Amino acid sequence: MKTNSVTSRSNKTILFLGAMLISIGTGALIGAVGSIIGNFFYLVLIFPVGMGLIGGSVLAESIKTTKIRKKYQAILLSVLMALTMYCVYHYGRYLALQIQTSILLFSDFSKAMEDDSLKAAKVLVDYVMKKETGYPGLVGYMLYKAKDGISIGRFYSNSRLNLEFIFTWFYWLFEFGISLWVLMRMGIQSASKLFCESCNDWYGKEEHLGGIPSNKEALLLNLINRKDFVGLSKLLEKNADLPSVEVYLQRCESCDKSGSFLAARRTVASSKGTLQFVDVLKTVLNPHHHSQLEMELGFRERLGDTKN
Repeated sequence: MKTNSVTSRSNKTILFLGAMLISIGTGALIGAVGSIIGNFFYLVLIFPVGMGLIGGSVLAESIKTTKIRKKYQAILLSVLMALTMYCVYHYGRYLALQIQTSILLFSDFSKAMEDDSLKAAKVLVDYVMKKETGYPGLVGYMLYKAKDGISIGRFYSNSRLNLEFIFTWFYWLFEFGISLWVLMRMGIQSASKLFCESCNDWYGKEEHLGGIPSNKEALLLNLINRKDFVGLSKLLEKNADLPSVEVYLQRCESCDKSGSFLAARRTVASSKGTLQFVDVLKTVLNPHHHSQLEMELGFRERLGDTKN
């Protein structure tokens, strides 16, 4: 048993490291593509949201594939991807400036793309950065861009708002925060999905067992807490009038070795006609209790069919 536990932890560590590599690689790719597109035009807010959604879809699938369930791990992967994405994005803009400088220095495009030409352009760019900010390289470039400010507005409009040094940094932080928020939201949602520890398969969708009028909520919760499934099966109605308390069951559909999840939710209709749900109880049923519940619900359904 101890050996199996160590092996399981080792496998989870390897899977998490794999998810980290995927996050870094995806962030680098999105950042590189974003920097290329950003050299031609940039849409305020659309870019960070779009980058976050693209990265989030990959992150969610990665979390699902590696079966990561802990929220802090999903958050860590989100931060890792967001940092990689924005570092590569700004570094790509810095490289683009070197290429543009090389093209200005050498009229022939093929000549400008040669290694010696690009190195000469880099030396010139770094010289200007250090002269203007005191730092060469990416740090100097970021300080120079912040000092120069960024323009916000339609890319084809002449009347654009230009942000000064301190506000430029705040804007970059705001952009980063948007992408990070989208990544974290999608990552945490994916990590919240359940899978079976026994067969390593995903849990099925929630099954609606029935509901009761809201005035019987205390009785319902008491029956669930006491694991009185005979009383529960008799109490539940297929279509209870609103406001009600609805009961849902989620389980592994591939095996019967893991626990299932039973949830009770208050359900009301809003003024717009949409249903609103609030969880009032969540509990885990062991395989024995799950079998008892299914047996009673199955008996109730058979009894109903006989009456009809």
